[in-house]
Formats: sequence, structure tokens, C-alpha cells
Amino acid sequence: MEEARLKDGKFANTSDYVRHLICCDQERVEAVADVQQAINEGLESGQPRPFDFRAFKARMREQHGKP
Repeated sequence: MEEARLKDGKFANTSDYVRHLICCDQERVEAVADVQQAINEGLESGQPRPFDFRAFKARMREQHGKP
């Protein structure tokens, strides 16, 4: 796999490829942490409340002028 990436010209050398892999892994770790934080905030926000989708949709149409 690494050789194919080097041959197709995307990376100049093995070090560039490894740096790319590290960067991708760091981005993935940050994305997972962001999702986990959102989950935690949701869990800590208390009991769920009923949601009236039709009323919400009507409010959005009124606020944004959509038919």
C-alpha cells in the first residue's frame, strides 16, 4: 500500500506518507472527542422534553419566509 502511494506521486517519500497518516489519525481522534463531548452534553442536559415538529416547522417558515 505504501509503495503504491509513493509511486502515484501523492507523497514524495515514506516520511511524508507517515506524517499524513499521523495527521489523519489526529483528526479522527479529535472528531471522536467532539462527538463524545456532544453526547455527554446531551446526557447532562436533563430529561428530554416533547418536541412538536409541526410547530417547529411553522416557526422556521415564519422566521425564514419559506412557504
